[in-house]
Amino acid sequence: MTLIIYDNQGQIFSQVTGNYLVPQGGVQFMEIEVPAGKIVSGVNVSVTPHQAILEDIPPSEIEKLRLEMAQANTELFEMMLMLSGGAA
Repeated sequence: MTLIIYDNQGQIFSQVTGNYLVPQGGVQFMEIEVPAGKIVSGVNVSVTPHQAILEDIPPSEIEKLRLEMAQANTELFEMMLMLSGGAA
């Protein structure tokens, strides 16, 4: 099965094949600016006008590894300072 989202003029906006949710009731839209570093995770329909729910983009695996490496380097430097008596 394929879900096709289109307007009253027949213009197709999206096609989804596989796993999808079937729209319940009317299909709404909004235009927003998504700030850098954010993603849209949903729409709050309990308020009028409806509001986009924004979340921070989670760090990528590479960014996580960079942070871990920086922390490990800091810990290594601190250990070296302790072993050398505090002189860098």
